[in-house]
Amino acid sequence: MTDAARPDPQRPHQQQATHQAQPWGRPQQPALPEGTSVSTAWIWIVAALPLVQLVLLATYDWRGLMERSFAAPSQPFAAYDAGYFLVQAAGFVLYGVAVVLAWLDHRELRRRGVVAPFSWAWAFLGSIVYVIGRTVVLRRRVGRGSAPLWAFVATTVLGFVVTLAVVVSALTAALPALDVPTTY
Repeated sequence: MTDAARPDPQRPHQQQATHQAQPWGRPQQPALPEGTSVSTAWIWIVAALPLVQLVLLATYDWRGLMERSFAAPSQPFAAYDAGYFLVQAAGFVLYGVAVVLAWLDHRELRRRGVVAPFSWAWAFLGSIVYVIGRTVVLRRRVGRGSAPLWAFVATTVLGFVVTLAVVVSALTAALPALDVPTTY
């Protein structure tokens, strides 16, 4: 036994280390108290944010934008109005809201006893990144928590379908302004 490993008789409170260091890997998650939910209000709001963007998308006059764009092709910026910039600004605001909600969700998960939940900072890459990462970490550590991911996927798919419908509707309504035959 080396001198460094021997207990010092002058310091009886000093004990020889009998435990081994935790191996690298994921942190050990103790069982959560019975009835503890890993669904927070914050993650459900994040899952519903695509619906807010969808409402903004569906209420803007995309047909008017297309018509103004086709009417003055040499002046591309003349097509944009205040409503267009409002929709764009709302997208940036919703991005910031998603980051704040991810932070609140992370904080609440820690309060509920989840050891090292998925970092909220991943939300800067997009809310879908945070929702997927959160789901993976919770499923590995706690064994549940995938419902918000499926809600987010459903709202995103709905958003794609409505966006496609809005774009097709706007284009078909604006095509007569081009004086292009619609049938061949």
